[in-house]
Amino acid sequence: MPDEKILDRVAFQMLEKHGLPVVRGSSCKSLHELEQKALEIGYPVVIKADANQAFHKSDAGAVQFVFSPSELAEKYKLVITGAEKRVPNIDSVIVQRLVSGKELFIGAQRDPDFGPVIMFGLGGRMVEALDEVATRLIPITERDAGEMLRETRAWALLNSRDPDADKRAEQLTGILLKISAMFESEGLKELDINPIFVTKNGCFIADVRALK
Repeated sequence: MPDEKILDRVAFQMLEKHGLPVVRGSSCKSLHELEQKALEIGYPVVIKADANQAFHKSDAGAVQFVFSPSELAEKYKLVITGAEKRVPNIDSVIVQRLVSGKELFIGAQRDPDFGPVIMFGLGGRMVEALDEVATRLIPITERDAGEMLRETRAWALLNSRDPDADKRAEQLTGILLKISAMFESEGLKELDINPIFVTKNGCFIADVRALK
């Protein structure tokens, strides 16, 4: 039986249920609803297609940045058109507050030899470019999480000109521990959180892909 991709809106709800910080957002079934939610969140926003089949949204044009209400209808059409070329059914369009910051990656999977493992490293496109992640068997301890933060170039990025680096490291340690526990309790087969943004106001998960 093939792995089932959880809808992104459901995956975000799961993250919130486990006390994980996510970027403020909402799931919309129509352009009218999207217009309302975007105003509530406040521009600029990012909009992206949500489907129960995995595909590269950015490559398909199914992720768009919107800086004013006048752009929204056109960008919405681009998201729908891009997604329809890759997947047969679109569940909704997710709108989120546009966040920027240092980008990190957290993932988890079930290794055929070792069982469940959790990974941490630089996020965005740097994950594939550097192929450098710290890995531990699940469940992890607080010590494991702290060591993972320091084992990759992400640690240098976190400490670069940030007077609150210790606070961010403490928050990331907690996030790693919660994800380790969630992966097992939810019976997930694979989890990809990329990026998680590190900002002056804390750490926030902007995108998630979960398989069950």
